Amino acid sequence: MSKKSIETFKKFVEYYDLMVKNFHNSESSDQIRELNTMSVEMSDFLREEYQAETSVKVRELINKLKNQNNNSLDLEVLENYIIGDAKSYIEAFEPTYQNCLQTLIELTKTLKEFDYEKYTDNDLITYLGKAKTLIKITENISFYLQEKERINNFKTALSNGIDKVEAHFFSDILDFKLKSPNC
Repeated sequence: MSKKSIETFKKFVEYYDLMVKNFHNSESSDQIRELNTMSVEMSDFLREEYQAETSVKVRELINKLKNQNNNSLDLEVLENYIIGDAKSYIEAFEPTYQNCLQTLIELTKTLKEFDYEKYTDNDLITYLGKAKTLIKITENISFYLQEKERINNFKTALSNGIDKVEAHFFSDILDFKLKSPNC
């Protein structure tokens, strides 16, 4: 990263840290929305910096893929561009994943205790809240498993080397990622 980018990122992280501390003290929905927006901006910034840092290597890789020079491919660059974010996400989310599974089991057990014969309006609203919690938990679990599947699919695709069709496919993906501000 350039000195300017490093300074920008340092300031961004310092402000983000301050916002997290403020949120921790107040638990304001406005603050968490701002943190969410800032998280997206941080992700975008880091992706762009990564693309800028590795663009030369990626262009070389694209040329090798297009020219069928598969013997000297830098597979680490290819892997980082295609699934690097997923690998990092899986590693960071793994402890939370176990908690999500446990909460899913516990909430399901609670749902099974619903008294279909004698329930109140308050029971219904309580179970509505639990159902909303289940939505978020299953979304997190689903995304985690999709990322794991993405990694496995990539590794399976590379397990027998890269043929002509795959080389063309990967070169197109890399080229698109270099040109697109959102990939």
